[in-house]
Formats: sequence, structure tokens, C-alpha cells
Amino acid sequence: EGSISLRDGKLIYASSSDSRTYISDIDGSDEDDILDVAVYSPVISGNFMYFYNSADETPSVMEYDFKNDELRYLEDDLYGKTVFTNKYIFYISTEDNNIYRCDHNGNDAVQLTDGECKELYLYEDELYFVGYANGYNRNDSVTVTGIETFGLYKLDEEGESCDAVELDRKSVV
Repeated sequence: EGSISLRDGKLIYASSSDSRTYISDIDGSDEDDILDVAVYSPVISGNFMYFYNSADETPSVMEYDFKNDELRYLEDDLYGKTVFTNKYIFYISTEDNNIYRCDHNGNDAVQLTDGECKELYLYEDELYFVGYANGYNRNDSVTVTGIETFGLYKLDEEGESCDAVELDRKSVV
């Protein structure tokens, strides 16, 4: 069991049996191990692969350079929950529990929220988070518009527009 991605006609896959990442031709021939960690759900952009490494004692965001066969950590002390898209890395900062967006190389970080965030999800190319509405915290129960401050929110593809997600709270029988 593992994860499979494609890059320039090559398979990139993780093996859970030996916790390594391999690259091979589509038919499985010409196999070579490229990393001594299992990479799951990576984002591949040009010559780089970005992934969340949870195998280390301190989980971290990693960048692998295919061209130079180099692996580097991207400011691992800042990243909490992390989501990769083809354009950005979104993460909850361990310093202030807000959501930030940065380029794949870890540069140009932009703060997107101003409220405590708990979880971050990517579902069908939409970014969602569980937490408090912008400008509110655990001491506030409703916003000035009357919605609950803690809930599920959706960010647009740039992470700049935030909307509360209305949930149907009917009981399931």
C-alpha cells in the first residue's frame, strides 16, 4: 500500500513495506529509489516535489529537487496542518494558529485568517478549515451577523475569500 504520482512519464510511488519512495518507468521497469522516506500525496511542480513528512520526530514540509537529487526542509517549525495545491502550500502556523499561504519554495508567506484555526482540508479542489471566523475567538459565540463563530469555513482558490459553510444539522436516524 502506498501512493502513486506521475512526472514526465515516470511513476513515483511510496512503499509502505520499506518506507521508501521510488521512481520507475510506467511499466515498472528501470526502478530506482530516490528517497529514504515514504512520500504520500505529493504535489509535483516542474523539477520539484513537495510533501508533508510525518515520519520524523517533528513533522515537516519537504521539497525534493529531481534535477539535483536534493532534499530540504521548509521552515518545519512554522507548519502545523498542511495542504498542498498545484499553486501554493497552505498551512496553519504553529505560532498563532492562523492559516497562511506560501509559494512551493516556502517564500512569500501571506496570512489569510485572523482567528484560531484547528483543521485544514482540501476537498474537490476547495480549501476548507475548522476554526473561528476572522476576528473572533473562543470567547465569542456569534458574529455581528449572527452566525456561530466556530464552524466550517471555505476559502477561495487563492485563500483570500472566506465564507461560512452552512451545515444541515438534521438528525440522522
